[in-house]
Amino acid sequence: MKNNLKVVEPTNETVENVTSKLEAQLQEITHKKRLADNRAVFLLKNSSLEEFKKQIDQEINSGNFESTKFKLTFTTNGGYRDDEKFTISNTDLILFFIMGLNTKILDEVSKIETELVG
Repeated sequence: MKNNLKVVEPTNETVENVTSKLEAQLQEITHKKRLADNRAVFLLKNSSLEEFKKQIDQEINSGNFESTKFKLTFTTNGGYRDDEKFTISNTDLILFFIMGLNTKILDEVSKIETELVG
């Protein structure tokens, strides 16, 4: 019995089309990997913030106006050493800052998750 199958040689156009599709898929996978990595960093930082929040809450409940354990410091990069410009140790202000960061992080995680699923 004779086999009537034809071997079709791919054209340059077909090869270029497949290569183009593969490159686009690779770019999409790379982008989603980067998004997933960013999500993981955000969640890790948020977990740390939650721990700080618990400790600040304890200080607030103890009636501490200023924290002896925590301070929020703004610095400028001075090359060899950072130069401290501004420091906050008030427990209510630190808590306010933590809560704002928490909200922003969760918003960013939500955006990332929407993009990952979509």
